[in-house]
Amino acid sequence: MNNIDVKVGGYHKEFAILTPENYEKLPAYMQEKGIKKLQIKDDSYGWNRDYMPSLKSFDFIDELFVFWTGIDDISEIQCLHNLKKLYLDNGDKTKIDFSNFSFLEVLLSWDRKNIETAWDIPSLKELKLYGLKKKQYKEGESLKSLLSLDLRSTAVEDLSFLAQCKNLRKLCLYYMKQLKDISFLKNLEQLEYLSIEGNKIENFSVISFLGNLKKCSLDSRIATADSNDFIHLKKLESFGLFGNNQMLKVSKEVRELLKIDKN
Repeated sequence: MNNIDVKVGGYHKEFAILTPENYEKLPAYMQEKGIKKLQIKDDSYGWNRDYMPSLKSFDFIDELFVFWTGIDDISEIQCLHNLKKLYLDNGDKTKIDFSNFSFLEVLLSWDRKNIETAWDIPSLKELKLYGLKKKQYKEGESLKSLLSLDLRSTAVEDLSFLAQCKNLRKLCLYYMKQLKDISFLKNLEQLEYLSIEGNKIENFSVISFLGNLKKCSLDSRIATADSNDFIHLKKLESFGLFGNNQMLKVSKEVRELLKIDKN
């Protein structure tokens, strides 16, 4: 079958790229080959149109990437009810009703209207939300199921509702512009991976409650640290404090005491 582009290996493993040329034949080809991953993108070889075609014939896919297509309305993706993984990094302003995705386990989204409804997806295990507004943070059913959470580039001040993420194993908080209080972390006893960047955070002593931590990276220009808050975390395999000289000094002390390699 001509004009079918299938990538194998790499970060996305195996997926098919939608193009105007292969659109009609691609669904049958993917089902024949057992491919359930589709990418819609606009580059030298991709969907170089300003509209999204009907995706009803792709309702068998379980993974979808929509990357900077130039398409203003991507509401057509809502017909893909079997999706388990959805990655949206597009410049559109479409309000997606995430309740359509009752099997969704992984979601990545950049700066999207109505994204707050994603917190209500009870099947989510991995959530990556970037550029959220303050009002887009809320309590929801996903807090009970999440194993991995990645929040970036936001001015949110209060993340106390994350204390409900009792099953969370991985938490990344990057470019936290206003976050000061991280006391909610003491409730996340299952955390194994923690990475925080926030230049208004003054103290990281709450980390001492996280006895299951294996990897920890903390960054703040104004924070101070005490090695006593970390040296009893015997499961640590990777550890780093950054942001100022005092943090770097304590970081070195902890790694030496726990015999953790710098890398």
